[in-house]
Amino acid sequence: MIPSVAYEESGVDVDTNRLAEALVEEEKLLTELASIFRCQREALVRSDPEAVDESVFAASRVAGTLTEARRRRRILLGVVAGWEDATLRDLDDLLGAQMTMDLIEARGALQATAADLRREVELNRTILRRLMQDNRAHLATLLGGTGGPGDGSGYAAATPRRLLDREI
Repeated sequence: MIPSVAYEESGVDVDTNRLAEALVEEEKLLTELASIFRCQREALVRSDPEAVDESVFAASRVAGTLTEARRRRRILLGVVAGWEDATLRDLDDLLGAQMTMDLIEARGALQATAADLRREVELNRTILRRLMQDNRAHLATLLGGTGGPGDGSGYAAATPRRLLDREI
């Protein structure tokens, strides 16, 4: 159940504006992170380990900043909502007619960008899984295993001698 909170109109306006600004800032960070993941994906496809490493560093840097932005959002959301466990979905019920257009738009943009980022991350995970499978299969072939399903790791059947004895 969402507690009801009495607000002073001027305080709510200031706090909702600050919350909207915080949401916009968080959305920008998510957009930057999505861009980094796209660059990472391109580096993976090109087999460019240096660019992958750079993207991991960049993503870590933005993730740290994003953590701070989320902390700020939670604080402001608690101030606006009157309770610290409030979520963005609770705002309509909590603020009612005092919900500003800026806040509605900022929340919508943040939620849409977060959904886009989830898709980017999932796509990168899929590519990474595929690359790892391909690498296992290549290694298994080099070591004399089949690398196929049911071969376990693909390494157990291989011996160093078998690699040396292969015909080229």
